[in-house]
Amino acid sequence: HKHDENWALLVAGSKGWFNYRHQADVAHAFQLLKRGGIPEERIIVMMYDDVAHSPFNPYPGQLFNRPGGSDVYAGIKIDYRGKDVNATNFLAVLRGNQTAVMGVGTGRVLKSGPNDHVFVYYADHGGPGILGMPEPPYLYADELNAALEDKHKAGGFKKLVIYVEACESGSIFQGLLRSKSNVYAVTAANSVESSWGTYCPGMGKPDPRGLNVCLGDLFSVSWMENGDSANLAEETLQEQYIKVLFRTSKNLTYTLGSHSMQFGTFCWINQPCSEFMGNRDSNNTGILGFVDGIHIPQRDANLAPLVYAYETAPLGSAERQDAYESLAAVYKAREELDRAVYRVAKIAYALTANASADMLHQVYTILTAKDFGDASKQIVEDWDCLRKLIATWESRVGVLGEYGMQYSKVFAKLCNMGVNERILQSAILQAQSEGTIKGSTTWGQHVHTSISR
Repeated sequence: HKHDENWALLVAGSKGWFNYRHQADVAHAFQLLKRGGIPEERIIVMMYDDVAHSPFNPYPGQLFNRPGGSDVYAGIKIDYRGKDVNATNFLAVLRGNQTAVMGVGTGRVLKSGPNDHVFVYYADHGGPGILGMPEPPYLYADELNAALEDKHKAGGFKKLVIYVEACESGSIFQGLLRSKSNVYAVTAANSVESSWGTYCPGMGKPDPRGLNVCLGDLFSVSWMENGDSANLAEETLQEQYIKVLFRTSKNLTYTLGSHSMQFGTFCWINQPCSEFMGNRDSNNTGILGFVDGIHIPQRDANLAPLVYAYETAPLGSAERQDAYESLAAVYKAREELDRAVYRVAKIAYALTANASADMLHQVYTILTAKDFGDASKQIVEDWDCLRKLIATWESRVGVLGEYGMQYSKVFAKLCNMGVNERILQSAILQAQSEGTIKGSTTWGQHVHTSISR
């Protein structure tokens, strides 16, 4: 397979120092593909790029994706930075719509054709049916799948592989990605669970550089460390998936891990990984990768530096008190969001035309349940409804943020129950009058403190 027939699109969907791991993941992916022989001019990178040069970074201009690992930022070519990393531009780049990104970043798009192989990798926070971006709005599952379908119909690839690192990432393709799409998707988690951060401070093998952030994500480092050490000209996509599955699930125990999932076209997954990630000769670094059994749910990974600072600071010190106050503020904000969402949801359901007394008693149980019913179907029947409900909440109450993205589950279920944006607005107003919602808040985002390193 000729590498001039390969294209790749790598996306880090977050920003901020405590989200270090996502940009480190994407930088590592760039290095892996480049070493594998994929030409730089056919690797498109979207990254906010505020971490390597962050004032918090004790190693300016460097990123590390594993304890003691090499700098993965060196030599990276970034096409879209800062506010240019958003859902609209991502979809345009994926579709190959150069007009839509004219004058933006490098303006490069996937110009792949009917005989080309494409590899897409995304890393960030997510929620049921949505993926995060550094700039609003969210990337919705129906939009991503429509772009993949459009690309396929336009002869934009022969085969496309997409790996997605995010919480509830299985919901992005569940019931949406066709088996005849010539797209093979692998996700870090199913549609109802968190994905996991790894190589975090105070957990497992310590980072000799003393970085106080999670360096990677479990699913991501699993496939990339495999790619660094395996013979990808011999290892198939399915064989890699099995290895990733075992590592992300802690040998199928799922005690500290998630259910990595497969979607789409399976008829060619016994082809070598090198068809999409490059060949072994330049890929094999001799890095075998180690299995660190201690991980942390993605939404709590941003808190790991604060927890570590609290646990390691001297008793009675200002640093310990600072960490304690920051953690307390985060947990208080999260609790406020938890209460607000479920109170508003219950009011909203009561305002629908089909509300019943029996259902009112059960609605909290239904809304808090992890599952959506049929695991083979998409999580919401009306995606425009989901967009409108989330937009209504965020404009009237506050941005959901990285922690609150999980509540797209509740809004999806409300859509399926017949709630529209008008009803949700009325429910929000009622909850505000009760004092359940006390105004816009950061909803449990990380609190910036003097603890930076």
